[in-house]
Amino acid sequence: MAATSTLPATRLPSAQTPWRSDRKQLLNTNSLLSPQQRQGVQVRCPPSCSYTTPPSKSRNVAASAVASETSPRPRGKKVQKERGNFLSLDMNVDRPLTEEERQQERRKEVSRKIKQLGRNGQASAAVQEMVLMMEEGIMPDRVAATSLVQACIEAGDTKRAESIFDRFFGKDGALVADTVAMGTLLRTYAANKPPRWPKIMALVASMEAEYRIKPTAGIYNILLGVCAVTNDTERAVDLMQKMESEDIGPDMLTYDAIRRRRVLRNQYRTVFARFLNDEGDS
Repeated sequence: MAATSTLPATRLPSAQTPWRSDRKQLLNTNSLLSPQQRQGVQVRCPPSCSYTTPPSKSRNVAASAVASETSPRPRGKKVQKERGNFLSLDMNVDRPLTEEERQQERRKEVSRKIKQLGRNGQASAAVQEMVLMMEEGIMPDRVAATSLVQACIEAGDTKRAESIFDRFFGKDGALVADTVAMGTLLRTYAANKPPRWPKIMALVASMEAEYRIKPTAGIYNILLGVCAVTNDTERAVDLMQKMESEDIGPDMLTYDAIRRRRVLRNQYRTVFARFLNDEGDS
């Protein structure tokens, strides 16, 4: 017995629908237009359908093309992305992606996959995504490389995360680290139990000289958060005093990093008194 469909019956439009006459009228209008105007009223329909535009819209297309002769041309060209190409709306012409744009889109795609795999604890699969992209001749950018380091941390593979950072951002690496990449490496060291404080402090000390990155409040917030979690109050106070001596004031997340410890909350108000007073005066 043939299977019956539960979908409602759909009545296809008859061949003698008003659309046929509308299309004929549109084509007649098209023949009276200049080549520039005619370009705006072309109706393109894939072979699988009878029409793609309702009749009312077809008349609007023709009318807008005629009116374009007296309408001012837009100064800027609106461009939207569609199916991997950039479609120029006012010229109605598809422009393929350049090789540079294609590679950038590929990097973004791989970065998204790597982040998802990291959240799922699949460090090896995240590394494989990067390898496949590089085999295509596309080198990762800073965002993609940082995403891979972070994915390995989230998967609990800190040793691999450190190795990948050295591969891309080390002395022989092709990429230049920024504060986001450095913060990711610090989280790698901090994720160890206990945290690798000699490595952490050596990295902070060498950031400006070796990587030309000035430590920021965001960098110190990572370390203060680790101290709060491990109840290392003495080290946290030393870090806050180091920030104050280097004229690095707290930001919105600094207090959140240490708020779980009362001792640190009190020290925060004492050490950063001049910064907090300045904020109050303003």
